[in-house]
Amino acid sequence: MARRCDILGKQTVAGKSRGHKRGKAGGVSGPWSKKATATNRVFRPNLVRNVRVMVDGKIGRMTLSTKALKRIRNYGSLQGVTLAR
Repeated sequence: MARRCDILGKQTVAGKSRGHKRGKAGGVSGPWSKKATATNRVFRPNLVRNVRVMVDGKIGRMTLSTKALKRIRNYGSLQGVTLAR
């Protein structure tokens, strides 16, 4: 099962985790002595599982992100999707 929001399409993305942000490159002890190390990491979406929604008058279940759920609650519907009670 993919980690993906069914409405907004938010999904896992890759990035870097930086070791530090202080200091400057090319200091007293040579060039790039304080270069920030970078480690690979993943950013996962904040998903809410199995939310009951109504689409075109039919009740079903969707995997939504927290942002999509908040937008549906605030606006009443999002892209034709409303929360089922």
